[in-house]
Amino acid sequence: MREKIAFFLLLAAALWTEKSSAQSEIYWFAHSGSYLDKISQDPEMHLNIGLGYQHFLSERVAVSLGVRWLLYLAGTDDINYKNSNKPDGTSTEFRDTYTATAVDYEAIYFFDNYDDNSWYFSSGISLQMMKCKIEVFDSYDFNLGSTSTLIPIGDYEHTINFYPLSFRLGKHYVRDSFYLDWFIGYSVNLGAGGTDDRPYAYYLNYDQVSSGTIIFGFKSGITF
Repeated sequence: MREKIAFFLLLAAALWTEKSSAQSEIYWFAHSGSYLDKISQDPEMHLNIGLGYQHFLSERVAVSLGVRWLLYLAGTDDINYKNSNKPDGTSTEFRDTYTATAVDYEAIYFFDNYDDNSWYFSSGISLQMMKCKIEVFDSYDFNLGSTSTLIPIGDYEHTINFYPLSFRLGKHYVRDSFYLDWFIGYSVNLGAGGTDDRPYAYYLNYDQVSSGTIIFGFKSGITF
């Protein structure tokens, strides 16, 4: 992990030393990428959307800062079940759903001048803040043959923070004051895994933060 962070910091430092340019862009974007390993009856579909500002430090180098939100397209209404094989013999009926907001920083290198419909490579790092809502409907203790009070029925919330490190290859198209990009890449989720401190994690099979995800999408905006 240290090597990945060092690579990004070196790349970002090198880009900031380039000669400054007055060109800037305001954009909106959408891309795929699920940051959860789904554990439930039905699959989920996610879409990431956001807004950002991009500034060119030279004809071939730019940096951008954006805000991103995670949307559910399908799969929010399913209920997860856990039949525990642990000595306590409990089973809980519950649902966990997620909303997320992220701040994305990206450093971009264009293989030709940015206004020549150029290919580009970028690396970026984000702060991803994901809120988990847990709804516990029933909790059973098969040893006693009755409803268990080990997990109280009700709603709970918990926030998970992690740090996606992304790499992208894309194409930048410019026409007058408008532009359109498409890109494909991969995001490594630094901070994923480790101890799960969500409520009653010992008994509930929560969706887990994935170690990485494939990204495919586009962004569009205006130049000034």
